[in-house]
Amino acid sequence: MIKPQALKPGDTIAVVAPASPAPPEQYQAGLDLLRKRGYNVLVGECLVPHKNQRWNDSARAEELQRAWFDPEVKAVLCARGGYGCARLFPYLNLEEMAKQPKLFIGFSDITILHLAFNRLGLVTLYAPMPITFSKPREPWVLQMWWDVMEGRSPQIPPEAPKPITVTPGVAEGE
Repeated sequence: MIKPQALKPGDTIAVVAPASPAPPEQYQAGLDLLRKRGYNVLVGECLVPHKNQRWNDSARAEELQRAWFDPEVKAVLCARGGYGCARLFPYLNLEEMAKQPKLFIGFSDITILHLAFNRLGLVTLYAPMPITFSKPREPWVLQMWWDVMEGRSPQIPPEAPKPITVTPGVAEGE
């Protein structure tokens, strides 16, 4: 597996919307956190919903690749999940993207992109996105986000919720 470089303040992070756009009030707090930490933040056009404009699949894929191939960009952070990532594959050159590993971050509908990059040997980060921080979070959530993105082993604090078993048993599946 190819592990991308950890981030450090001063690096450039491209925030893109391969799944769905969002109103600024849903992601601005997350962008502010990145900037306050000292990161340069590039915001993709497809993130912002425009009146009478629905970003099509090829535009979202082009934006993702533009961010990926930009030599200044050290990480590609998806702003949110939503719907539509699976439709990007005809427009993506995944093999060329895999030759230039970057830290790729997101979850939800972004999972299909994680799986594609993982199959090509890239390590990705299944983690919170800017939209996650539109609501107040416990301080340890943000600290773990920084720890993982910046290459430190996160420590799960004692106050973090513990997993519970809803229905005990054994399961199998593909």
